[in-house]
Amino acid sequence: MRSVLLIPLLFGCSEVRIVVGHETNGCADYDPDNPPDEQLVVQEADLSMLVYRDGVEETCDSLFEPDLELEDNRVLVREFWTEGVADCSVCFNPTIIIKDPDPGTYEVEWYLGDNAVPFDNVEFEVD
Repeated sequence: MRSVLLIPLLFGCSEVRIVVGHETNGCADYDPDNPPDEQLVVQEADLSMLVYRDGVEETCDSLFEPDLELEDNRVLVREFWTEGVADCSVCFNPTIIIKDPDPGTYEVEWYLGDNAVPFDNVEFEVD
């Protein structure tokens, strides 16, 4: 299952544009008897940078619906899910996509819902 939404965001009054989106992916090589640790992972894919939270269990029909905010090169993610009704659970990797980022240092701060303390944050360099 995969859904994708891309949102163009502007840096202040400048003409530099960054496109940030999200998608819902299933976990790779998931073993319910040995689930992965929940952690943020950064991955380069084509001209995009992917940041995802590995090892999230939700109902089978849930969808990742985050609130995304951008402050300079920092992306704030508030992770929300649609309410699923299926009587099963599956492992998801909720993912944000930074499409064709300019060179520089980026930070992703990831919150679970409205929590005041972030689940984790990662910093990465784009050459």
